[in-house]
Amino acid sequence: MRRVGVILDDFDPFRFDHLNLANAAKEAHGLEKLIFVPLPLPEKKEKSQNHARIDQRYRMCMIGLMGQNSMEMIPYGLVYQAESALSLIRKIRRAYTDAKCFFILSAQALLRLASQPQFKGVRDSAFICWRTPDFKADDILSALMREGLDISVADVPGGLMADRDCRRQIAALVDPDWMDRREIAYIASEGAYLPDGKKQLKKMLTTHRWEHSLGVQQVSIRLALTYGGNILKVSQAALYHDCAKCMTVKEMRRIAEAHHLTASAEVLHSGALLHGPVGAVIAKEQFSVTDAEVLDAIRFHTTGRENMTLTDLIVFMADAIEPNREDYDGLERIRALSRVSLRDAALCSLYTTKKFVSSRGREYDEQGLKTIAWLEGTLNEQEKEWMKDIAKPI
Repeated sequence: MRRVGVILDDFDPFRFDHLNLANAAKEAHGLEKLIFVPLPLPEKKEKSQNHARIDQRYRMCMIGLMGQNSMEMIPYGLVYQAESALSLIRKIRRAYTDAKCFFILSAQALLRLASQPQFKGVRDSAFICWRTPDFKADDILSALMREGLDISVADVPGGLMADRDCRRQIAALVDPDWMDRREIAYIASEGAYLPDGKKQLKKMLTTHRWEHSLGVQQVSIRLALTYGGNILKVSQAALYHDCAKCMTVKEMRRIAEAHHLTASAEVLHSGALLHGPVGAVIAKEQFSVTDAEVLDAIRFHTTGRENMTLTDLIVFMADAIEPNREDYDGLERIRALSRVSLRDAALCSLYTTKKFVSSRGREYDEQGLKTIAWLEGTLNEQEKEWMKDIAKPI
């Protein structure tokens, strides 16, 4: 008879130590296959921004299991329709009558199940449980084993992080090293565990501007995956980068003067130049964005700045090349460059904007000129020669 491990957990979120646990159980008990089962959360938690929905947690598991041999997800229909962990165990037993199932779960979760009257229907199952550092009920666990329950206690190599600590790190925009970066990208895109300002933001923007903002967010996430940027930070900065764009210049100027954002008369009379600095204020005051790197990326997403961070460059470029952008001279060249070098692409983008502004008989923004000079100064001799042909105005 086949030996199948069934890992039951919230997976809120899924992370590498779940894989460590699975592999340890597989080796210790000779399991041929491992099935991952996200458990339903209480309704209050399921709807809380501090937790992920069942469909999101299922998707996180799928991403985390990519490339893993002998590991798979339970069919989503079983999870989605499940009322409780016990009902899931009963369904899994019926689905795998040709296998001996080992249900793998935390010791706390096993004790909760064992305390329920319906547990008697699955008492003859085999259980593998792991203990967390705060587990204080070894006596109860031992008593269940003396009663004849088939329980094995497993150690997790390296330990198992507490879900709440994982969620706190994500909410603090700390790019986790304990999770697949593709899963981080999914979390950023979904906004799981993060303050939900999308409804309010959508009301502040036109349909075109809202779709543009979502496009910039998705491209920022993709660029962060490519160039090793902080996915959570670029995602948040990209989402809110145009939060002030649909305000009137008069409204922007009032906020700029109240917060002493600039003394430049040129900037104070230009919505194109004002919406970045004013947007940083709006993001902080209305959307509770507090990370300095995120706020700077919002502030300088139009003109750039000297010593741009990777977060700055990613948001700047995503704004220039996102799919909803109307075509303009040089766009495809800039998009192509962005796949090779963010600095070169940013420089090409600024050259193109400078040419457009000059063609309208206007002076180019001082901050933009400073950014161009800084980017040119970062190029080596070979890059300078290359940029003469590739990035100069068309």
